[in-house]
Amino acid sequence: WLNQGDGTFREDGLEAGVAYSADGLAKAGMGVTAEDVSNDGTLALLVTNLTREGVTLFRESGKAEIDDVTAQAGLLQPTFGFTGFGAGWFDYDNDGWLDLFIANGAVTLLEPLRGNPHPYAQKSQLFHNNGQGRFEEVTSLAGPAFQIAAVSRGAAFGDIDNDGALDI
Repeated sequence: WLNQGDGTFREDGLEAGVAYSADGLAKAGMGVTAEDVSNDGTLALLVTNLTREGVTLFRESGKAEIDDVTAQAGLLQPTFGFTGFGAGWFDYDNDGWLDLFIANGAVTLLEPLRGNPHPYAQKSQLFHNNGQGRFEEVTSLAGPAFQIAAVSRGAAFGDIDNDGALDI
């Protein structure tokens, strides 16, 4: 939504190139987060989606265009079996590159009855930014809290315990 400067907004997803994935499909669009994850002054826009859609990562190409770079970034396959809601970028390992957290949980308890093998409660996911445009899932290395399946809907970041480290 683009602010028109007069208190109104205009929907601009189609014109901006973020209304559809690279394969031309409209996806659910459950959550969104935008940040400069490549440290080059350009924004990346991540949209979380329903199970069997995967997230969608859009990046400015530098030619006044926005491209779907989900597969190239290594995010399509690891997120395909999850329904993502809240997401956010933060540097969990303090290496200077923004990493990605996604809060997951299906939308209905009936998923298995509909033939969907993905459960209602799902683990959240953590992805490490390698600084070269790719993300590696490190959920299994992120401690016991990341092994708990839950029905998550949002994420907030801050230093809850005042130890200087960003918490989720």
